[in-house]
Amino acid sequence: MSSWFFFSIVVISVFSILLSIYIHKPDFPPLEIESDDYWKLEDPEKDDDTIYSYSIDIHESEVVKFKERLESEKFLPSLYDEEYDNYIKELKKVLIGFDWKQHQHFLNTFKQYRTEIEGLKIHFLRVSTPPKEKKTRVVPLLIFHGFPGSFWDFFKIIPILTNPSRHGFDFGVEESIQFEVIVPSLPGFLFSEKPEKKGFDAIATARILGKLMNRLDLNDYFVHGTEGYGSDVATLLASLYPSRISGLHVSNPFVRPTFSTFTLAKYALKALKTNEETEEESEEYTDIADYFKQDKFTYPTNSQAFGECRIR
Repeated sequence: MSSWFFFSIVVISVFSILLSIYIHKPDFPPLEIESDDYWKLEDPEKDDDTIYSYSIDIHESEVVKFKERLESEKFLPSLYDEEYDNYIKELKKVLIGFDWKQHQHFLNTFKQYRTEIEGLKIHFLRVSTPPKEKKTRVVPLLIFHGFPGSFWDFFKIIPILTNPSRHGFDFGVEESIQFEVIVPSLPGFLFSEKPEKKGFDAIATARILGKLMNRLDLNDYFVHGTEGYGSDVATLLASLYPSRISGLHVSNPFVRPTFSTFTLAKYALKALKTNEETEEESEEYTDIADYFKQDKFTYPTNSQAFGECRIR
């Protein structure tokens, strides 16, 4: 008798929740933000709207100084039978032997610029190739790196996007398409200045980079974001300025759990499953998790991209 009473209470509770969710339709107001701000400590001044060519130039003496500090760094002894810190020792060897001069030369093969927005000097790449055919459509594409990351994350794909025919690609369906790629260093990353005041967030980042595209006279473009923070900024940009964004693509989107009656009912019923059924599902999820733990999905295999964003 008691089990039937408990089951009845559960059914009534679930039904009440589903009914309230079905009836309630939340009204989300549009996002309202400040149209401007200034992120330096001194009194606000008018931004220098000039777009300057930029070349990476880290003096050899700075590289030598960095390697000397690295050489003198002492690691604390590991715990018994603990190998977790081995990667730090290996990274030290890689950095000491790293040929920065050669790498810097390669980085400078990409056209780079800086301009001042809300007091911060923003660094960005702008890469395009003159189309071989007049009917080829050139599509602006704004790409955001995330954390950890930098514009270096995209060095392999930029040549393909900007000159697809040379690399055996054809992005068009009814017409030939190639991209004009803009990759900014997010404020505080690499060669973009960091804010000097509190309160800087992803919304401020989206606003600044929206202003960057306006300054480049690009008001109809696609945007892609990656690695969490880059995805957030891309999504916010599309939310703030939907009339400018032709399309949004993110590599790891955050999807809020749906409140559909079907989904809620499905998970409510799962709570009534037996332990044996639950264990079988857990094993399935574990197999998926192990797959994504493989080296090809982790930062250790892409440590150089992480290192680039930590130069500052």
